[in-house]
Amino acid sequence: MQNVLECPASPDLPLLHDAIERRTVPERQIASDTIVCTDGRRLDARIYRPLGALRGAVLIGGATGVPQRFYAAYARWLASHGLLTLTFDYRGIGASRMKPLKQDPARMRDWGQRDLPAALDHLDRLAPGLPIDFIGHSVGGQMLGLMPNQSRIRRAVMIASGFGYWGNMAPAYGSMVRALISGLGPVLYRLLGYAPNRRIGWGEDLPQGVAADWFAWCQRPDYYAELLADRGITRFDDCTQRVLSLSFSDDPIATTANVSAQLQRYPRVALTRITVQPRDVGLRRIGHLHFFTARMPERLWRMPLDFLLAA
Repeated sequence: MQNVLECPASPDLPLLHDAIERRTVPERQIASDTIVCTDGRRLDARIYRPLGALRGAVLIGGATGVPQRFYAAYARWLASHGLLTLTFDYRGIGASRMKPLKQDPARMRDWGQRDLPAALDHLDRLAPGLPIDFIGHSVGGQMLGLMPNQSRIRRAVMIASGFGYWGNMAPAYGSMVRALISGLGPVLYRLLGYAPNRRIGWGEDLPQGVAADWFAWCQRPDYYAELLADRGITRFDDCTQRVLSLSFSDDPIATTANVSAQLQRYPRVALTRITVQPRDVGLRRIGHLHFFTARMPERLWRMPLDFLLAA
């Protein structure tokens, strides 16, 4: 089932919709933690605990090369609404970088097959008996069907998340991506032993194996179809959750075509799909990353929260 919704237009379209003093939790409610994966890899994590009664728990899976600190403002806000929230850094990223990138054997597929499942199990132990929901940003949303324990997730929100095929991106951006992933990028990561993404403004540097997966998938309209043959690992057809796909009309990566291609992999979910026009929430741009920044209007932030807490 799919519902396609449009957001109501703002009558005045201010650059920033409002100056609400947002609810948040104090620093004492935030704790460092460590997630241990089945292969022994340790991941750095943060727990955001509500002050009052628990209404549920949320796992946030981040975007490629984006450290968990980027999601801190949204995680604190979710916690202020009663949701125990867990963020973490994938292997090879941020505080989970345990060795020099040249020596790190991490693959992007590990993020979905090992890291996110371990984080979900960890949150399950922290919140026994509570419903657990998932918010996946960009690649985080792509990985839902790779998680062997995804059935533990009650509801899922995919934010700015679609396949990363360059041919379905905004034309100018897609041409730039194609040049990098099929030419300069592989040359650099083979020469340096890692992908120097920071130098081109693509987030943090990546282990070579992560970049190899990512660059190869972005050249295919079917993206990570190579993983779909192993029915013991992929569980796309098994996903039956309620899913909200929240995308933005000015996102050059998670375009309508790339989002649609990803959602076609989940034939059994109860899907709600929302595409937000930035002007309709009083903004000039949202793009691929800005949803999680503290300057976003609260009514935009509430869309995933309202979906997760709906009766």
